Amino acid sequence: MRDLFLLFKFSVIWALLILIACTCRVQTDSDIDLGIPFLDKIVHFGMYLILGAIVTCEFKRITPKYFHKYLFKILIICTVYGIIIEVVQYFLPWRGFEFADMIADGLGAAAGIYGIKYLVFDKIMDRK
Repeated sequence: MRDLFLLFKFSVIWALLILIACTCRVQTDSDIDLGIPFLDKIVHFGMYLILGAIVTCEFKRITPKYFHKYLFKILIICTVYGIIIEVVQYFLPWRGFEFADMIADGLGAAAGIYGIKYLVFDKIMDRK
């Protein structure tokens, strides 16, 4: 288990930060009005974009030749993690369950995973 943590330490740390951010008590959305529509969904998208990118980079480091075979599995893992967080929020009286958050989580993970693959790894490979 320790070896697995060391292989994916940045992913685990970021996932724990997401868990803390999504389960702690915060002011209600109406108290935090920055005038940006769907700010909550943008934040969810961004958190999971980063998670997807980090997990993809760690898989690339571990299995450089075959990491592309894991991209869909990484997407499923990140999306299921987002769903689990939403279910946990359902049971917290100070948080709320939103189906749209799960969609933002999945879309963010997909953007991070495939964005890092196409914009970084494929571009680097083309230059070599």
